[in-house]
Amino acid sequence: MGKAKKKPKRKSVKRRAAPEKRRGRPPIFETAEQMQQAVDAYFKTKPDPPTICGLALALGLATRGSLLNYQARKQFQEVVERAKLRVEQHHEACLSRSNCTGSIFWLKNFGWKDTQDINHGGSVRIILEDDKDA
Repeated sequence: MGKAKKKPKRKSVKRRAAPEKRRGRPPIFETAEQMQQAVDAYFKTKPDPPTICGLALALGLATRGSLLNYQARKQFQEVVERAKLRVEQHHEACLSRSNCTGSIFWLKNFGWKDTQDINHGGSVRIILEDDKDA
């Protein structure tokens, strides 16, 4: 019987780390100023009522969550918060109208509270009358 052939040793190859790839869609806005211009353009159209979803669509975003993702980035945080505040301002102004149920609901979802303060303090005065005259 013959000898078994030895397998040649493989040279070890150092693999380069793959460059980091960005995942997802590239950002629509590179700067806060670009986003602010788009926000201003949305409010110039005077949407009635302005909405968070309407704002997101006007900015070219696919979801409301995408707007919140921009808000999570420090660079865009103030722009998004001020835009949301403008929508909130509309709903606050609607409270003076007769049919404001939708705005009340909207504001409650954004942290507003509908509370009543009832003061139960004070004193009680008891007057007893004598029934002798009856």
